[in-house]
Amino acid sequence: MNKTKENAGVTLVALIITMIVMIIIAGTSIYIGINDIDNSQDSMAKAELEEVKNIIGQRYLNYIKTKNKAYFAGTKLSSSEVSAVESKIGRLLIPIPNTFDEDERAYYRLTPNDLVTIGIEDSLNTYVVNYITGETINITKTKTNGDELLYTYIRSSFDDNEITSFKEPMNEITIEQERQKFNSL
Repeated sequence: MNKTKENAGVTLVALIITMIVMIIIAGTSIYIGINDIDNSQDSMAKAELEEVKNIIGQRYLNYIKTKNKAYFAGTKLSSSEVSAVESKIGRLLIPIPNTFDEDERAYYRLTPNDLVTIGIEDSLNTYVVNYITGETINITKTKTNGDELLYTYIRSSFDDNEITSFKEPMNEITIEQERQKFNSL
């Protein structure tokens, strides 16, 4: 009879230890799975951002060839709406010389319906874009799960209406200097 009690006790301890190990493994698996989902969502958001940027760049090239303003899809933003976007993303947008046409300098809001008209299906995001600079900002979800800003651009500076650099990193001081330079013209 003593042998049965000893075996029952050892079995219960083994069962508890097994359950604890399984809980630890399950917790680790859930964490890894959630992290993979977050990474996947971030990759999809970045890919869509790049797709919008590339389409905006192509539409601007088509506008240059034809001067047809129909290539500027979306709703033009007022200066106060542009300031609100700058506040929301925590950075200044690239300054554009006043020598460009008002419609060219404008920032446009692209809703999911506007995205369909330019060839992007099934997006739930809204973007603010500028056709000259190629700036593309996801304003529905401004940052990834990894806290990376969902903002990109093609062109960052101008010289006498000509684009002088592509994808040149700019800090806030440089952007403000460019803005003052072109506002004084």
